[in-house]
Amino acid sequence: MKATLKLPWPPSVNHLHVPYRGRKIKSSAGRNFAKAVADAMFLQQAEYTRAVGMEYANGLSVTMQFFGPANNTKGHNIGARKYDIANYEKACIDALTEAGVLKDDKYIDRLTLIRGEQRGKPCVIVEIDNG
Repeated sequence: MKATLKLPWPPSVNHLHVPYRGRKIKSSAGRNFAKAVADAMFLQQAEYTRAVGMEYANGLSVTMQFFGPANNTKGHNIGARKYDIANYEKACIDALTEAGVLKDDKYIDRLTLIRGEQRGKPCVIVEIDNG
């Protein structure tokens, strides 16, 4: 069974957490992204339900395709330069886990990251497969 989900553009792993009184807490960017993913799951109810209903016995294969912001896209500071897609994977996995799509990232046996073309409206397409 396979589910395909569209996520908003995530914050970099460097902006997911901030120090607070000697410990790390989720930053406002991290909290806003988690909320945006939860909202996106509500709008993609059929795919969300398919993903939540997957069996985890054989592990999961997750593919993420990153369609980054085009040059001068408002609200995104990476512009047209190359970006490290590995810096954005963690926010996506954590938000999908928080939204209830994944039970835990320990069930992911294969993780594939793909750089897509840049867009005016950046996003991440996530495919989850248990086959």
